[in-house]
Amino acid sequence: MCTTPSGLNSIEDTSDDGYYAGYMDQDCDIDARISFLKRSLSAIISSNAVDLDKTTLKIIVYPEFLMRGTRGAYPISVFLPYLSELLQLSEREDVLVVIGSVLTAEMDPSMNSDFYNTGDKLLDIYYGLHGKEQGRMRLHNLLKCVDEGGLRKANYNDSFDDILIKTLDYSDLMAKQIVDNRCYVVSKSFCHTILKQHKSKEDFVLNTNDQYPIFLQTTTKYAEISEDENVNESVFSYGGLRIGVEICLDHKRKRLKNAGVSSLDVQIVPSCGMTIREDSVVVKNGFVFNCDGEYVLKSSDQGVDGINCHTSLCVVTESKLGNAETLKYNELKNDCELKELYRNDSYNIHYYPPMDIPKKA
Repeated sequence: MCTTPSGLNSIEDTSDDGYYAGYMDQDCDIDARISFLKRSLSAIISSNAVDLDKTTLKIIVYPEFLMRGTRGAYPISVFLPYLSELLQLSEREDVLVVIGSVLTAEMDPSMNSDFYNTGDKLLDIYYGLHGKEQGRMRLHNLLKCVDEGGLRKANYNDSFDDILIKTLDYSDLMAKQIVDNRCYVVSKSFCHTILKQHKSKEDFVLNTNDQYPIFLQTTTKYAEISEDENVNESVFSYGGLRIGVEICLDHKRKRLKNAGVSSLDVQIVPSCGMTIREDSVVVKNGFVFNCDGEYVLKSSDQGVDGINCHTSLCVVTESKLGNAETLKYNELKNDCELKELYRNDSYNIHYYPPMDIPKKA
């Protein structure tokens, strides 16, 4: 499903002047999203495409930014009363649900930040230089190039591009509003959480069009994570499997590999703008799975498309990445109750066939 900001003409316009979809009443918003999770999980488990044998572990993955609310993150005091309900979503030991991700903050967003209007000012200049429509598209591409580390290769010659990058980087350093971007992994009697480490230039919108404070790209940062916390949070064991999780940009930045993690059985990448990167894979014999909420793939060989989203499952044998596994079943679900919560009021369920962990050659 698509979990990008809403109010855009195209999926390519993410991260400039969109808005966070949802209900203004934050309790209502959280309740509605948990209700969606329950409906979708029920639809999955009741499907004939699912092997309900208890010896088969079912791993169900949702994309990044599944729960963030209209302000870009929920106050932790508002979210906490719902946490137990979220952790009890799985009613079976053989069903592992990866809820990636939920955004929370200790404090409400503030209008007093020195950087609160930075994004708007930069956009005003950028639109003035390039023309509004061209500027919108180019800004999105520019932000992607910054995350990819390949700005010069993209032939951006305007000096303002460099100013934008430096301003956003400086804002990341000076931002005072800390947001937790957290993935929850739960079964009937298990819970593990993973904090995202690296903030993408696309994680939050730049605009201030709303009449109340929201978390913006120029005002937020993620909490520091120590080396010990990095490994302990990112990797866990379940059902005899060693599983690692990297949220979106953490995968490209090789969070697991850089932490010395190796020989995982399963590597999971919930994302909103990412694909499986071969040089980031730390599975020896097993699987790498990506569930993305931002865009469709250029090639069907890389995975399976949904509505402004995709999934991809690759087999790894002796550290060699194989082609994406064939999808067993693709089910489109229309859900009018999603109209206020996400970019689209439909979502896809991608079912992959049961598979054994590859054995050593």
